Amino acid sequence: NPSADVWFGGTTAPYNVVAAEGLLEAYEAKNLLERNGIDCFISNENMACVYPMFDSNLGGVRLHLFEKDIAAADSLLADSGKNDDESAHS
Repeated sequence: NPSADVWFGGTTAPYNVVAAEGLLEAYEAKNLLERNGIDCFISNENMACVYPMFDSNLGGVRLHLFEKDIAAADSLLADSGKNDDESAHS
């Protein structure tokens, strides 16, 4: 029993659907933080795939990091959001 889909070959339709639904945000944040030297990991990702109703009200997918890194992570994510807003308006 596979535990994940592999988006390799074929069309980008499945990827486009999850991207439009905002389901990649946790991974984008994780990648940004790790590129900037902040260790973190994602939990509950399999639960969200198995039980689509497992949304943020029930726990949802979570990004975990050390308490010492929270301020730096907040700053990076805020700057990233500002850059996204600026590029959307240009």
